[in-house]
Amino acid sequence: MVGIANSTQIEQVKSLWRIVFQDSNEYLDSYFSNHFSKNNCFVISEGDEVIAALQLIPFTFSTGSKELPAAYIFAVLTAPNERQKGHMRNLFNFVFDVIKNRAYAFTFLIPQEDYLFDVYRKLGFEKAFAVSKQKKSLPINNVSLVEIDLKKSFDFHMNYYSEAIFIHPSFEYYKFIFETIYADGGAVLAYKEGADILALGYVVKKDSDLLLLDFLCPNKYQDKFLGGLRNIYGNEFVNISMHCEESSKQYLGMAKIFDTKSVGYDILQKAYMSLMMND
Repeated sequence: MVGIANSTQIEQVKSLWRIVFQDSNEYLDSYFSNHFSKNNCFVISEGDEVIAALQLIPFTFSTGSKELPAAYIFAVLTAPNERQKGHMRNLFNFVFDVIKNRAYAFTFLIPQEDYLFDVYRKLGFEKAFAVSKQKKSLPINNVSLVEIDLKKSFDFHMNYYSEAIFIHPSFEYYKFIFETIYADGGAVLAYKEGADILALGYVVKKDSDLLLLDFLCPNKYQDKFLGGLRNIYGNEFVNISMHCEESSKQYLGMAKIFDTKSVGYDILQKAYMSLMMND
């Protein structure tokens, strides 16, 4: 049976989430306590057992001249012993009808494995959100970076892309991402001159690798920020993910458009979406 999750199925969704994604209890508690909406949780069940689920999260898409509602498909999961049976296609088809009825302009998701791009393409999704990924050496300088709080980082994030084509989260969902970075041992760092924040980076270290999950930095400040990273972490290199408006062979996610009069895939390919969501 396909439908919106009822109150007795929520714990099953959480248990299945742990099995499939192996996320920590802290991560799940944060999401389900602060961001979960039963009306945006969709499941397939057989008898009393939930065998597949996904979440829908409302976002806003801004083109500079107008704003459109968009829906982020998140935490797509199927019980390991129920895969390759068509459950996910049935669940997506149900959710597509919900998205149309709720008048979202488009829906989008982030494939966590390369092969999933082909899987989602068969469901009508196209690549979106061009991204540049590169490994860069860190310069030597005497720059000091500082951590900034949630509100200041959110304000900078929103202002940095205020005139761009971008998908922006609510403050509450940004808070969830921000807290997840710190829970993973990362930090939100800024380069400042006086009281002015000029650049922002979302940083985590995995094993010995230093990762910039998202880098909001004008070109003229990049060497200063990157040198400041070296001073904090001691690494000689960093793996950087950045938004890229130019034609790219790399894309962060995929989208399926329902309101073709308001938006096209050419726009979504160039649009910015927070790269932190891919962590």
